[in-house]
Amino acid sequence: MLTIIVAEESAMIRSSIKLLFSEENDFRITGEAKTYSDLFRTLNLFNFDIIILDFNFHEKAGIEILKEIKISCPQLKVIIISRQYENQIVNKAFELGACGFVRKTDIADELVEAVKVVGAGKKYVSKHLQSKFDNFNFQSEDED
Repeated sequence: MLTIIVAEESAMIRSSIKLLFSEENDFRITGEAKTYSDLFRTLNLFNFDIIILDFNFHEKAGIEILKEIKISCPQLKVIIISRQYENQIVNKAFELGACGFVRKTDIADELVEAVKVVGAGKKYVSKHLQSKFDNFNFQSEDED
């Protein structure tokens, strides 16, 4: 079973994500962080397979948080969730080691699939963004 930590400032979005995953048997949300400080405190105490990371923390830029995660927990697979999805942001996230990128507007429809794809060792980007990023090998859950 894959373990997931959700790093998101909004309690409502964290609760929604937990609800999405409540019926899943292959992975479980075992950690939450609502601040940058909470995130690294939790990452130092527990091991996770995947992090669902809000790219818009108030305390620190998402790019900087991603860099720190990849240094301190290089094995951790990172799925970014963000309201901002301009080409340069998505490209930079993947260049720095993100495995997935989901627009916040697509969480309900795509986040579970993104976790399945990333958990299987592939990259994932929201379907609405895939055509913009042909240089990455994105797959959906039903492609193998």
